[in-house]
Amino acid sequence: MNDSTKTNIEIESLFNKGLSLNEMADIVMRLNTTSNRHTQSPLSFSFFVNMPNERTVELSNGRKHYHIAIPQTLQSVTHAPILHNHDYFELMFVRNGTLKLQIENTVYTYHEGDACLFDRNIHHAEIEQANTSILYCCITKNFLDNWPECGMSYYPKENKLFQRFFHSQDQDPCPSSSFLEFHHIGSKEFVPEVFSCFLAIRKELERQSPGYWLIIYGLFCRLLYMLIDPKHYKCNYITLKLESLVDTVRNFIECSSCRLTREDISTALHYNSDYLNRLFKENMGMTLSAYCSYTYIKKAASLLLQTDDTVEKIAEAVGFKNPSQFYRQFQKHFHMTPQEYRNMCMNLLEPKDIDKE
Repeated sequence: MNDSTKTNIEIESLFNKGLSLNEMADIVMRLNTTSNRHTQSPLSFSFFVNMPNERTVELSNGRKHYHIAIPQTLQSVTHAPILHNHDYFELMFVRNGTLKLQIENTVYTYHEGDACLFDRNIHHAEIEQANTSILYCCITKNFLDNWPECGMSYYPKENKLFQRFFHSQDQDPCPSSSFLEFHHIGSKEFVPEVFSCFLAIRKELERQSPGYWLIIYGLFCRLLYMLIDPKHYKCNYITLKLESLVDTVRNFIECSSCRLTREDISTALHYNSDYLNRLFKENMGMTLSAYCSYTYIKKAASLLLQTDDTVEKIAEAVGFKNPSQFYRQFQKHFHMTPQEYRNMCMNLLEPKDIDKE
């Protein structure tokens, strides 16, 4: 059995455990943001192709390339993703078709050739896509902090649009959500050219030939310039301040350093607990308690992959004083124990070729 076949089986086992495709993609990307693991790829890619009879997913983190094909008969297993955010920037590109995307409280539509760049705060979810090919490039802060210092510009730092966007969270202490829209207005012939630039970056990331990071930075610079070329794209910088009560509640839960109950939230925000719960369920599709559990379990999943802490220590870190309760909640969400989750995910990144240097 070759490595690629083994990898596909490992990825498929995650899917068969009950994880959605989006959750599997996030696992691959999340592993690249850690400083405690072998894999140090500051860029990652996921490519979703949605056809009537099959959904194909490719995940690439620079060290390994994963591929899985989900037939139509199994697509119902992949539940619709709830609004989520990441600890990395995410650049989405529509290669084919039309995508409806909920970003915070509004639904936006993107067509062939359009792109969207999300910051690390923004919540989003794909709510409708058919006959589409969507590529995501996940960009860590480490990638942005390590542009080569030399006389040649590898990144359009002089462009205030990107400078403002990538550093907005460092400069603005007030919680906000920002994203850049790039609506394609030029000829269709330009779309494959942009897509080819993405693929060239991914190819360099996977091959890792000498000097590949310099080439990647150069290609990424070229990609950004393509997206701000007024002949081909109309760009919108959109900042969404947290204004609604649901936004306030969600931000309060996610920023809390301890585990919260409905009563804690009600007391802190001075609203009736039942009213908040009803409002939250209408807007988010889940109760306050369910969202709290989802948030804490998601934090625990990150810690399982990014640290070597024991499961008990991680449970305590995310606010569970009773380990048994933590185990039950984790299994409810991921359909496996925390240790099984850690072992299965880390096995994806433990091939013999992990250290090429």
